[in-house]
Amino acid sequence: MSTATETIEDLVKTEYKYGFVTDVETESTPPGLSEETIRMISLKKNEPEWLTDWRLKSYRHWLTMTEPTWQKAHHEKIDYQAISYFSQPKPKKDAPKSLDEVDPKLLETYEKLGIPLRERGRLVDSLIDGHKYAFEKRAIVFGEEDLVIGLTALLCEVGVTPVLCASGGRSGKFEGSLREAAPELPAATLVKEGFDFAEIAEAAPELKPDFLVGSSKGYSIARRLKVPLIRVGFPIHDRMGGQGVLHLGYRGALELYDRIVNALLEVKQETSPVGYSYL
Repeated sequence: MSTATETIEDLVKTEYKYGFVTDVETESTPPGLSEETIRMISLKKNEPEWLTDWRLKSYRHWLTMTEPTWQKAHHEKIDYQAISYFSQPKPKKDAPKSLDEVDPKLLETYEKLGIPLRERGRLVDSLIDGHKYAFEKRAIVFGEEDLVIGLTALLCEVGVTPVLCASGGRSGKFEGSLREAAPELPAATLVKEGFDFAEIAEAAPELKPDFLVGSSKGYSIARRLKVPLIRVGFPIHDRMGGQGVLHLGYRGALELYDRIVNALLEVKQETSPVGYSYL
């Protein structure tokens, strides 16, 4: 028997590790799927309008599809109207003020699902420690539209001012989606789609950024401006491990924020007339 076959058989015999139930009070939507259900769930999750529209568009397309029959799987016909599509722990009036006050059963569930809430605490600690170095710094952010939107929202939340948000994409929805995701973004911030690196290089000197956030393609601009480039996105071809750079989830946000603050600290040390070893 081949190793691949043995591996597949071992997986088939393994008990499904997510097949557990946590006994906590929840609120759920009634069974059934419709546009009304999708709007209700989107409202509960406080999603932006563009995301609700995208979900509705996907649902309408799904309605036109037929279930495939080419596979060898055999199961009863799925009744999609018998499924509840949203459930969450019921909000409490006296919400916990720290992880120590959270229901231990809930914490255990998050750990089982691979969502370590304690990483959130470490992120908060880092944000507090680095605030005095990052606050009111100016940044240029560039890359794919969805990446720029996420990065800009994070930068605004930690007190950094994005002065230019640029993407080569041409969706026609970039600025609207960006300002919806980052309502703190100043009105004066330049938001450009279909923008290339020559245009970024031309606009950058007047904007006086303290750092750039984006792929390795921004290196020559950062070098000319004598500011750090925080490498995020694709491609990262001038650093080892670039393909493994993490910027998702609490851990990703922590690693990204630490890299930003450390880059600013390095500039501060290198440009100090006397130099210093304690910050």
